Amino acid sequence: MKRILWTTAAAAALTVVCTGTAFAQGGSTIRLGQDRQGQITERTREVFGEMRGVVYTLRGTPGERVRLLVRAAPPTGEDGIALDPRVTAAADLRSCFDDNGLIYGDMGPACPSDDDSGGGEQGLDSLLRTTIPDNGRLQIYVSQVGESLGAFTLSATPPLPPEAFSVREIARGGAPGEGVLGEVSRLDDAGRPNQVWRISGRPGETIRIRVSSEMMDPLLEIGTLNGESFTATSSDDDSGPGLNAQISTTIGSSGHVFARVVPVGVDATMPLQVDAPYRIEVLPPQRADALTPRTLGVGASIRGTLTTSDAENEEGGPVQYFRVTGRPGQRVAVHLESDDFDALLGFGTMGEEGFAVDTMNDDFEEGTLNSRLVVTIDEDGAGLVSVQALDNSTGDFTVRAVGVSRGPAATAN
Repeated sequence: MKRILWTTAAAAALTVVCTGTAFAQGGSTIRLGQDRQGQITERTREVFGEMRGVVYTLRGTPGERVRLLVRAAPPTGEDGIALDPRVTAAADLRSCFDDNGLIYGDMGPACPSDDDSGGGEQGLDSLLRTTIPDNGRLQIYVSQVGESLGAFTLSATPPLPPEAFSVREIARGGAPGEGVLGEVSRLDDAGRPNQVWRISGRPGETIRIRVSSEMMDPLLEIGTLNGESFTATSSDDDSGPGLNAQISTTIGSSGHVFARVVPVGVDATMPLQVDAPYRIEVLPPQRADALTPRTLGVGASIRGTLTTSDAENEEGGPVQYFRVTGRPGQRVAVHLESDDFDALLGFGTMGEEGFAVDTMNDDFEEGTLNSRLVVTIDEDGAGLVSVQALDNSTGDFTVRAVGVSRGPAATAN
């Protein structure tokens, strides 16, 4: 989990005092909006453990939000390798490191640290968004990653101003919405970046709203909107696949629902350090019998269609289940064929935590996107298979079961 920047402008100047090992490498000051150049060489002292670096002290108003950017200078040596800087900040840096220079609570509120979130031409810049501690003094450590050496520029600036309030639109049956929570997002009263969505549909229609992200753990809230004030009436964190959020709700007589996306674990003391893209989708409700397997007898063939109202796999893609019936111990070849998607066939059991896969098959022979598994019917005369697309898409398929001669015990084939 990473953290988000806070965006209140600060007019006062900040003092940055450069100190070294034992926090003594000569002092200098920097006014807010100015830069400070430095370098890490083979002669730079190892401040914490075996990590070479430079310590700075930034003074300001307690609670003041600041943006720390460390830009790596272009390489100057023949090897063409530049400094890969890491930036760490705390009220007392000594509480953040062990004897080997390892960071305690890395990315946590007490010792936030970053490497490479600032991007830059070489992708090595570091960016940290934090606040001045209660004692009015923030210690900053610019250190090397690995054995990299070189020059850098440290900038201490106010946060960027927040974007204007807006409500984004998405409709049932329409394309998914894309958003980003990050540096210029508006903050709620708890200091959390957030985005409000208006979801349109037919009054009385039940829908599923899902928010997914690879950069944050999203929280989805449903509520009311009065001007720019959002009041949550329900929320969800991890009901979707993985850490993703999902809520089923009914559209009221107004023909719309208001939803808000917020990152989990973020507040004014623990800002997100990177911009976090996310995706919001409006899906039909899951079928009541989505987890109930259909029966597929040996010698039978069933045509079906994967849709967004089916049960979901761990990645949120549609999946259907079939119970293959036959004689206990009978070996059966199960075939999955589709012209719409790359077929993925699984064999396993259904438990309290969902479908547990024993074996899977994709593309059972060269030149085909169809799947086949040879399975052994259990002592109850049944075996459970899952039907899904490799890319979690939807479409038509045919699944069939064919008895095979006795031979080695069954798996993918």
